[in-house]
Amino acid sequence: MKSNIIRNLYRGIDLRKLDRRVRSFLLIDAFFLLLCIFGIFHLSQKADLPFAIINNNGFFAADKNSNPVDGIQPGDTLISFDGLHFTEREGLEVYIDSKSIDDKISISYLRNGGEKSVQIGLTEFYTIPFITSNSLAGLLFIAFGIFVLLKCPELRAARIFHWGSIGIAIMLLTTWGKYIIHPISLSIAVRAIFHLSYVLTPAAFFHFSLAFPKDREKRFSYLISGIYTTGVLIACINTYYFIKILPQPAQPGIDNYLTAFMLNRILAIFNILGAISIFIFSYFRTVNEVEKKKLKWLLSGFLVGPFSFAALWTIPQLIISRPWMPEILIPLLMLSIPLTFTIAIVKYHLMDIDHLIRRSVVYSIVIFMLVIIYIGVVSIISSQILLLNDQTPSILAAIIVALVFEPIRRRVQLYVDKKFFRVHYNFRETLRLFIKDISENNTVRDLAETVIRETQEFIPVKKLGFFLLKNNHIRLIAHRNFDLLIGRSLPFDSSMLKSGLNYPVADPAKIEAGVNFESADADVFRRWGMDLVVPICSGEGKVYAFLVLGEKKAGSKFTIEDIDLLGHVSSNIASTISRIYLQQELIRKNLEAEKLEELNKQKSLFVSTVSHDLKTPLASIKVFAEMMKIDKKVSEKQKNYLDIIEGESDRLTRLINNVLGVAWIENGTRQYTFENVSLNEIVQKTIDALSYQLKMEGFQISIDLSPAALYISADPDAVEEAVVNVIANAIKFSIQQKIISVSTYRSADLACVEVRDKGIGIKPEDLKDLFKPFFRSRIAGDKKISGTGLGLSIIKHVMDAHKGKIEVESIPDEGTAFILRFPGVIVNDDFKNLITNPMQEEER
Repeated sequence: MKSNIIRNLYRGIDLRKLDRRVRSFLLIDAFFLLLCIFGIFHLSQKADLPFAIINNNGFFAADKNSNPVDGIQPGDTLISFDGLHFTEREGLEVYIDSKSIDDKISISYLRNGGEKSVQIGLTEFYTIPFITSNSLAGLLFIAFGIFVLLKCPELRAARIFHWGSIGIAIMLLTTWGKYIIHPISLSIAVRAIFHLSYVLTPAAFFHFSLAFPKDREKRFSYLISGIYTTGVLIACINTYYFIKILPQPAQPGIDNYLTAFMLNRILAIFNILGAISIFIFSYFRTVNEVEKKKLKWLLSGFLVGPFSFAALWTIPQLIISRPWMPEILIPLLMLSIPLTFTIAIVKYHLMDIDHLIRRSVVYSIVIFMLVIIYIGVVSIISSQILLLNDQTPSILAAIIVALVFEPIRRRVQLYVDKKFFRVHYNFRETLRLFIKDISENNTVRDLAETVIRETQEFIPVKKLGFFLLKNNHIRLIAHRNFDLLIGRSLPFDSSMLKSGLNYPVADPAKIEAGVNFESADADVFRRWGMDLVVPICSGEGKVYAFLVLGEKKAGSKFTIEDIDLLGHVSSNIASTISRIYLQQELIRKNLEAEKLEELNKQKSLFVSTVSHDLKTPLASIKVFAEMMKIDKKVSEKQKNYLDIIEGESDRLTRLINNVLGVAWIENGTRQYTFENVSLNEIVQKTIDALSYQLKMEGFQISIDLSPAALYISADPDAVEEAVVNVIANAIKFSIQQKIISVSTYRSADLACVEVRDKGIGIKPEDLKDLFKPFFRSRIAGDKKISGTGLGLSIIKHVMDAHKGKIEVESIPDEGTAFILRFPGVIVNDDFKNLITNPMQEEER
């Protein structure tokens, strides 16, 4: 298992693809590794007194539990060491670090009121096991830091963690040791780097707390820079005072060094506690489950490592001048940092942090209770049984533990695993498989069958049904043993429900204690063979379906794990149903759009065909009417009739042209042929074409054409069509006062056609929709004025094609003015001559 985890972690690392920055980091790491190896030698040379000492009223005294050494007896008060008086253990340690193992120091001590002096040989400070464990821990820190860097080189948080891990390794392997080693410059360099790592490593983890799991560096860049700068400054002060005690340490220099080193510890505590506080704050603020799991890993590492180091080592030294834990445990505690941080950065889901935390808490409580029971039993044995010797309680306790408490411990462990953890493992795997199968369905019926099949596999029940709620009716669409309800649709009225459907609805006798549920009508549930109904609702409370479960085949009650599983699954079922409905709606809309587009094409084709078919006979009618008018035998009365036939043919042709024009516009097939034309001529031609209709309707028309010729680049047929529609509109909506004025003029670089009438006008609220196809104003509807609503839309299209504008001025019941403005007016006389006399230009 462990080899698989390591293999999975290292998968994907390709050393050949590392960028230049990472390669430079690895070179620096190699230098620090050599430095740490020298630091290990440094530690092996650290000397110490051959006996333990304790504080005694401002002096040191030989520990009473120590063995006599070279005349020093347990309890002797130690006055000075080589003539120096120390009140703190660290001051003496700094002084002894200038010595070598087996060196002699002179110790003055008091015994029975008299002062004596003795030469004491120094022994090694660290044992081989400590140096080994410390070295292994430091090298593991380097390994974890390099691994994270290689695994996530693009992640800034990974690079910060890398330097933090290297810094912890330096702290562990270059900590206080013998510093009088030649060359002395190397000793100074090692101690200086140790000072830097002591303040910059906690600063790096504070920096890391602002960069992971969410990057907030930019918001706190000044704070981060300030902490690093302060750390470097304090490290320089420490190194300065360290150099001052070389080569012969003196008490004032040592005291100054320790005072400066105290600043190191204060800054380290600030950074560690600050990082923990930020992680805790981030944990309670975030709602992202992935971030929460990462933060749990980080906090667990801080709790075991830096927090324990600060609480049990650094803070006690500030308060009582000695730690509360042996130094050999420090590297072991600190190993929690690279392990948990690496998991959080690289693969947070490698193990279930929630499960580990709960298991640790439960086991701790159980073990604590067993220890209390054990102590109580031993106390009873000691006090109630006549003992033959002092070893009897221990012997009896060992027998009791072997015969009674060990089996109890195993049974408790099995119970805890079964009660708290066995189902949890199954729950996670079951939920993962369940959700995977649900998400693969694309129809509600397939989804229902999947839910029934998976539920029956993991929670075997006698009856099981999936009821879909739609249009206020519930219908069974998948089931096991609900045959009576096949094909039936039952009305559903949510207002009649006694339940709010916030929790599953169940028979209380079928649910174990501690489960949140809503009580059901026992008679109804019993009649239909139901024990549990799980509503399938969206996050907004919309009910999509119900999952109905009968009695468990095992006859047991539904557990909290069953309800949790069904609750998680139901929310995913609701999301899947919502997704399926959305897909179906999109498909339906796409089909409708395609159908409408096809119908529109068919309509346009029909209109075009019919329009062309109508124009052919109309052309024949007009031609024959014109031919008959030429005949001298035709009387005046007959000529009038022929004029009517000809005029009505023109009018009908214009109507057909409008319908055909709209069809072309909708199809995007209308084309314009631009040429230089006279706007005055087009307007005059249009009025002549409408003269019959104006005469028949009894209109008085005034014409005011621009005295200066207005030439524009335009499609003459399209412009004529636009002007015809404007004037025809004025004829149609002028009911009382049949007066129309038509004028042309130049406005700046625009050639304008203005048509005014004294008609019914247009309401302001209708102006915004005036140019939409088939739009009819409200006044036109009220006055029952006939029309197709196509003319103005054609005018708008023509003006847009010519990059012109159409303006409307209207007052209801007073009249309307339409102004067509064409760009690019040409009034040059030479051009006019060219148009009227092109042969002259050719000769020139």
